[in-house]
Amino acid sequence: MSASSMPFQQIFWPGSRLIVYGTGIGATVSELVQLGYPAHGWERSVEFLEAEVQSDRLLENHLELVETSKPVLYTPVDGMICANLFEQLQPHEVFSELLSIRELIKEFGRLVVPHQLGSDFSAEQFILLAQRVGFSCIEHHAQGLVFTKRAVAGQPLDRIESVLRNDRKSTSYKLALLRAFCDIAEQDEAAVRWHTNGQVGVSIARIAEHWLRYYWPLQVREFPQIGRGQRLAFAADLQVLIQQAEQEFHTSAVQPELLSLFLTAWGQQRLPQVMQDQLQLVLKKIRHAIVQGPVTFASGGEMFSYDKVHKQVVVNAELWREFCLTGYWVRDSLLVRWADLTCSFAGNGSSFNKATVIACLFENQYIERNQTVARKHYVRQQNLHCVWTNSRLVGDKFDVDHMLPFSAWHLNDLWNLQPASKKANNQKRDKIPAPQLLVSNRDEIIENWRYLHTCEEPLFEFELERTLGGFHANRWETELFQHLMKRVESSVTARQMPTWQPG
Repeated sequence: MSASSMPFQQIFWPGSRLIVYGTGIGATVSELVQLGYPAHGWERSVEFLEAEVQSDRLLENHLELVETSKPVLYTPVDGMICANLFEQLQPHEVFSELLSIRELIKEFGRLVVPHQLGSDFSAEQFILLAQRVGFSCIEHHAQGLVFTKRAVAGQPLDRIESVLRNDRKSTSYKLALLRAFCDIAEQDEAAVRWHTNGQVGVSIARIAEHWLRYYWPLQVREFPQIGRGQRLAFAADLQVLIQQAEQEFHTSAVQPELLSLFLTAWGQQRLPQVMQDQLQLVLKKIRHAIVQGPVTFASGGEMFSYDKVHKQVVVNAELWREFCLTGYWVRDSLLVRWADLTCSFAGNGSSFNKATVIACLFENQYIERNQTVARKHYVRQQNLHCVWTNSRLVGDKFDVDHMLPFSAWHLNDLWNLQPASKKANNQKRDKIPAPQLLVSNRDEIIENWRYLHTCEEPLFEFELERTLGGFHANRWETELFQHLMKRVESSVTARQMPTWQPG
């Protein structure tokens, strides 16, 4: 369907100021003008512009060529129609384009996107991307998508809450699955595949890796995760892996550092073969437990399903958007319920309380704050400078800063760690670096990435594969920077986190 087939008089109030943006937009602009709208077109193609004006002289005063930067609007418009635009962009460019469009539209103004999104985006995936930058989809029909620019982000949690509140829980598996969805939706979009049938597939391998991290500290402390004195399906094999890690790293299992050491060695491909084999056995049994447990029984089996061919847990796209938009807020509530469930399994005579269990559940998030690997290499770097202020850093008198704050993202991947002066890091604290600060310091950030990649090639690529869905030697820097910008923008837009820049 073309943009000119959209029911504009049902979408926009009479007299609305409108911009049509894209390629081959002449017919749409002409229709809007004839309907009485003060419409203007930004044509991206000089060839189309010349042909459109020649065929319809009415368009001479309503079209202009916009090949790169958009004209300045002194007041936002009531709506925009994007025609033949997004299918011409690379996937990583769509997010940036939506951000710039958002700034041009009034609050509660409308954005119209005809169903021409190209092969890289399903309509459901595009809706999620738009929601992350502040648009709500209010119409989804044959002609296309209609969004409104919202003032505050927010989505209902009824279906997630129903599992947390009403589902019978004989194990903690359902809570672990929901927690994994929250974490993957927030940090691990490369593990997700959007299907054209309104479904989303989440890699069961990635879910299993998250479960390994969740259940490791619970297994160490022998906190019951199943009622009636039973054990987890993978408990015995996980215990063997933990014991192997104790021997390999000469660290007691009760120390949170053991899991951190294990995960780092895994990423660096330094695990002894016997541990690698045991790890794969544990992950295999976890995957089996996921499919046979919460995927089959959550909400009576109606909420999730399993795709054996692609090895994915299948979720309705609308439900997945709820995880993406609200998982950050759901997680803490979920962990409290998990602690309650653990205490109920233990009974009245247990040697621990709810606070102890909560601390254990949060442990997985905080063990990763270890910055030893990045710091070790930055100390050795010649001519080291603060990534934010460009001030010279001498010796070890500097901090390693999480660009995306650890308190919000729990992300300790090497690419998120940058050298900073103690003063700058203290000022920034848990704030998000302003988007313009990242853009202006892009070269310095990428140079530090390249340095860490050289120093820790297997680990760096291991983490990037999980972040971007693959490591592409000829373009990883561009893809990673675009990923960083997306995370920053969603932190500001969806979470309302404050930004920071030196000053």
